Amino acid sequence: MQKISVFPNMMFSTICALSLMTCCVSADIIGLVARYDFNGSANDLTGNGFNGTVAGAVLTTDRFGVPDSAYYFAGSGEHISVTPSPDLYSTGTWSATVWFSFQTGGWYNPRILTNGTIDLGLTGTSDSRNVFAAGWNYYGYFSPQTLNAGTWYNLAAVCDGTYISMYLDGAYVGTDSHAGGPPSAGFGTLGFGRNLHTGTDWYAGTIDDIRLYNRAISAAEVSGIYNSPDPRAVPEPGTWAAAALLAGGAAFVRWRRRQATL
Repeated sequence: MQKISVFPNMMFSTICALSLMTCCVSADIIGLVARYDFNGSANDLTGNGFNGTVAGAVLTTDRFGVPDSAYYFAGSGEHISVTPSPDLYSTGTWSATVWFSFQTGGWYNPRILTNGTIDLGLTGTSDSRNVFAAGWNYYGYFSPQTLNAGTWYNLAAVCDGTYISMYLDGAYVGTDSHAGGPPSAGFGTLGFGRNLHTGTDWYAGTIDDIRLYNRAISAAEVSGIYNSPDPRAVPEPGTWAAAALLAGGAAFVRWRRRQATL
């Protein structure tokens, strides 16, 4: 009975590793076009090369209190531009998630993230505003609740090709159609903190952890992104999987050695 009991442990560890790897990569890899954690730079972490060029924005403390891990925009036109910009609509669907904390100030309707195809921003420049998710040549969704300056929020916008759905702090807020759709895929230069198409809509506050997808992510994935801990505090998804696979492999070796001595 002892000989048999170790083999299921190996199998169980391996199966757990494969399951863990699958759930971890779904929102972090599949359809992920660009990712900006802003840990010391505005580089794209996917390896796709969509690195940002910083103009006036400065590194600051993120929501975890870690210095040089988010970008601060003073509201005077500071921005980050991405050229060439990623194609976020060739599949007919897209998603964007971002953490932000705005402050009073800026200009007109400040943009958190925009390239014409995707347009995430705030209404007005006061210390109490609404957030919207829209795009060039079509209407999107405006949050009914009011957001307050100085508070960190996680915004997710998901377009399934027919509707745009908004999520705040991992919770579904509402859906609206986007009649007309964007005139072309990947329209305009991707910018953070300013509308680079018009030169207006200056954002004041902090922006962090941007993820852009060429697919409609699920509500469960949105919730998982919102609830994920500081990525610096835990191993990368591949490390978790590797550790579990090693545990399974070690159990298998022990089982084989026991077989050889019996």
